Amino acid sequence: EVSPGCRTPDHSHPFEHENFVVEGTGEVVIEGGRHPVAQGDVVFVPPGVQHTYRNTGEVTLRFLCGIPRV
Repeated sequence: EVSPGCRTPDHSHPFEHENFVVEGTGEVVIEGGRHPVAQGDVVFVPPGVQHTYRNTGEVTLRFLCGIPRV
């Protein structure tokens, strides 16, 4: 969950993950590229890629993170 006007830390993981936006609007920044996100969107983040989520809306941005089992 990301509160309005806030963002997650800029970070990376050694594994891929998929994010499903449950509620809210915002943007994901993946290696410098900005992409709008909204309820119902799915974002694929490759392994080792810098990324952050920013809430650009007026309600909490909620998303689920899926990480494949290896």
